[in-house]
Amino acid sequence: MSIQVADINPLRFIDNANLNKGFDGNYYVNLLNWYQTTACYFQTWLKSDILYLQVVADEVPNDLEFRDQYGNVIDTATWQAKNLQFLEYPDLICYELSYPFSNLPNGVYEAIFGDFGSEPFEVKDFDDETLLIKYKNSRNDFSSVFDTGIEFQIRLHASIHNYRPQNDRNGFIDQKHNNTQLSSVAYRRFTFTIGTRQQGVPNWVVDKYNIISQCDQISYDGIYYQIAAEAEPEVEPNPDYAFIWEYNIDIEPAANEFIRYNTEPDGSLTQTITAVQKVTRYISVANAFNASGIFKAFSILEKIVLYKSGIDFIMSIGVTPNGGEIVSNWNVDETKNTIDVSYAFDGTETVYFSGAGLNASMLFLLWKQMDEAPIPLPILPAPNLAKNAGVFFFEIQAGDLVNAFDLATGLGLSNGLWRDWAIAGTNGTPNMDGKLPIGWDRADAITIGTDKGSATITIGKVNLPAEGVDIMVSQSNESSWRVGGGSGRPLTNVGGVGFNDPIQTGKTANLGSGTPLPFTPLSLVCVYVIKIA
Repeated sequence: MSIQVADINPLRFIDNANLNKGFDGNYYVNLLNWYQTTACYFQTWLKSDILYLQVVADEVPNDLEFRDQYGNVIDTATWQAKNLQFLEYPDLICYELSYPFSNLPNGVYEAIFGDFGSEPFEVKDFDDETLLIKYKNSRNDFSSVFDTGIEFQIRLHASIHNYRPQNDRNGFIDQKHNNTQLSSVAYRRFTFTIGTRQQGVPNWVVDKYNIISQCDQISYDGIYYQIAAEAEPEVEPNPDYAFIWEYNIDIEPAANEFIRYNTEPDGSLTQTITAVQKVTRYISVANAFNASGIFKAFSILEKIVLYKSGIDFIMSIGVTPNGGEIVSNWNVDETKNTIDVSYAFDGTETVYFSGAGLNASMLFLLWKQMDEAPIPLPILPAPNLAKNAGVFFFEIQAGDLVNAFDLATGLGLSNGLWRDWAIAGTNGTPNMDGKLPIGWDRADAITIGTDKGSATITIGKVNLPAEGVDIMVSQSNESSWRVGGGSGRPLTNVGGVGFNDPIQTGKTANLGSGTPLPFTPLSLVCVYVIKIA
């Protein structure tokens, strides 16, 4: 069996069939030098975390076993095949699994599948000295396949601290030293630290973060940061234990909230907007084609990224068929090609891509729309709950729901914060449409997930009060009668003349139509969503 485990996975796996003294060839404790003191390190996971793993293999890997410190198998997880074919490895298939640590009791474990075993890790309820880091990439790289939508997670003994205000400022000083500011951008910078002087981390932990930091989408406890462009890591080792006391590097928020663009899209009102980078992707380009319905007034095509899959070719890009108004005779001669365009559109236009022998596995258009409506506040991260949990989703701003869920499938968007959640009533979840939740009757467990009550009620005679009413009738002699004459007589004459024979009376006209009453109390419409993975 051929299997590849990328280092970007959150657990460090060792191939027990090929142990050696290399950095990746053995467990950390077996790589200590003779003069170094043995020290245990358990990677930390909280029971609220979820383990996401990915491997590439030519057949289904063995189930992942979670074994306790005595070698007992406590639980297992099964790999799922992803329907992807790799140009570089046509005989290999991508497999993934997700596993909620809430399924494991608190304790120390090792994850094992086939010949591969992980460094030991600990599962606990709480640890305030750790950060949960989630990471993914906009394209397949680092020996991983991100087209599956996977977003890895890792928990590190780490912190974000040492805030420093920063400024990029340009000015002009004349001969009399009058200082005129031409431009200025304010931003924030912090230090990201792995390990502490009280508890360091093994080298492999820092190495794994160094690999993870290559990704272009990384969040730290739900906030996105990127390493500063010129930052260099500072490492303070502890040679006695082969631990690293501290690993420090400068990071900055991925979105600079200080920057806004002012524009006049309609020539009258000034609108404050955030310029948003947009990407349009084309797969398996083999012939001339056009991009329609994308670019309009105030669109700016900034860059084209192309991954060539065959021989070199010449491409032209224009706003007319076979034209080169945007790019003329681009020589595509490298496997990875990029070209800066900076072409502005003043109206709706189709862009034409022409040339003989076009061949590209991927082609990306990077562009901006400058009169974009103001971006709404970001949706708060989905609650970090285990599978089967349910919560109510409210729209704080119009459009929050479609920004979080695919309404056609009911699933949370794969690149969004509500991934692994589904709208109730879809994907095998109970239907909550127009219903209110009710507490489970502990004496009758089978009632979980079943409907109770009704949206309407119909009032019948059995629902009326058990109370009789007087009925007065009138005869031709204008004598009055009342119910309950006594001595077996249903009616008694008020004037003193009685009848021994019963008098049969009819029914009054119907007082109503028997239409059921609505039974919905004053309510607030919201969406019930359920964690399905």
